[in-house]
Amino acid sequence: MGFSIPSTFTLVGVRTGTFCTAGAAASSTPIRVLLAIAPVALPTVYLLVLNHTLSKRTLTGTKISPPDPLPSPFLPLTGAGAGDSAIPAAVLAAAPQLVIARERVLSHAVFVADLRPEFAAEEDLDGLLEAYLAAAMQAFSWTPQALLLARLYAAALPDPDAFRESFEAPYLRACAFRPGDRVCGVYVVRARREGRAVLDLSPPKGWKGPLVKGALEVGFERAAGEDSEQVRFVNETVLWRRKDESATVLEGRVGRWLHKLMACWLVVRGVEAVMDGRARGGS
Repeated sequence: MGFSIPSTFTLVGVRTGTFCTAGAAASSTPIRVLLAIAPVALPTVYLLVLNHTLSKRTLTGTKISPPDPLPSPFLPLTGAGAGDSAIPAAVLAAAPQLVIARERVLSHAVFVADLRPEFAAEEDLDGLLEAYLAAAMQAFSWTPQALLLARLYAAALPDPDAFRESFEAPYLRACAFRPGDRVCGVYVVRARREGRAVLDLSPPKGWKGPLVKGALEVGFERAAGEDSEQVRFVNETVLWRRKDESATVLEGRVGRWLHKLMACWLVVRGVEAVMDGRARGGS
């Protein structure tokens, strides 16, 4: 289960012998060029390979309103998250004055029978949402974005220890993800419904970092498969701003691509955490 992407690359050494000075200078030029571009080229190659791998296991979609209408069909979802449930009613009411960016990542279907036994044995899949959310949030806690939040902005808060604790694995594993629970510093659970949790971007009192208005909807929905019941896991990010404010990360081409890559990775990590190691996989 899972995938492996090489995190290091090695430049093959060059055998040297007796040659003239001009030949040595000419031979060393390609090596110097490779060494010069390596800091940029190697991470880029890694991200492209990672994107290719993740694209085989997820579906993605992005809508920016305007010009995209609200509400509107958004990937093949039929349950509670098929509409715009992550967007607060007040934001929808003010939509003509706002730019609302939505990104949805959907896993490929997973057979219920392929989930870990403690989930597959339960008719209502009790505990699946909490386990999936805990795994996805633990993965997020190791991203550069989360490390920056935990280490750079915590010191100015009235209770920096509690803020940092919300990033830690024991805290996330024990979290019930009930309304009011704070996770990974800046997210607060707003609501729970039908296998989903909605989390608002809501930094604590005393926050001195950047202020971004948005929400996440994370969870799963059942989907009838051809020969067995299946589920799909979903991560939706919604960001909104006034039209006179700076664009959000989902509105720029590079920012949108990098955010999508991270969201796909979090979905895949969450799915891996709740699946049986002997799983046959979904479609």
